[in-house]
Amino acid sequence: MMDRRDAIRHMAFTGISALFLSRSAFSQSGEQAQQDPWPTDALLGPGTLRDLIAGGDAPAIFCVGFPSLFREKHIPGAKLAGPTSKPEGIRELLRMTKAVNGSQIVLYCGCCPLKDCPNIRPAYEALAKHKMQGVQVLNLPHNFHTDWVAKGYPVQSDAS
Repeated sequence: MMDRRDAIRHMAFTGISALFLSRSAFSQSGEQAQQDPWPTDALLGPGTLRDLIAGGDAPAIFCVGFPSLFREKHIPGAKLAGPTSKPEGIRELLRMTKAVNGSQIVLYCGCCPLKDCPNIRPAYEALAKHKMQGVQVLNLPHNFHTDWVAKGYPVQSDAS
């Protein structure tokens, strides 16, 4: 059972997710979600990433989502690039990934369902354009809370 503080955080997370879902729906003008720029074998399941982390074989993990959500809870060891729906987020992601090019790289956002995410496609496309190898996308079909946190997978918090 959630305590009051967790319930408030969950409601805030749900509200933010709903906001971005509605924004995404309007920006698509009634069209289907964009076609994914990554091949299906570039999708990494949450359980697989959890196992890699637990086994000490964690890839370089980059959150391309919103700082407020990252500070609340994120995957241990993940670095925040920021929202890559904005040019400054893309610049930061490219700067951060230069040091790990050639290693396995995992991108995730989790602000909303993967199919609607405004950040994950620009991040993947930017790395592909710059010939980054070994890039995978964490498959979060619902959002970070539902597909990672609620399953009891490890999280880190920078919230004070």
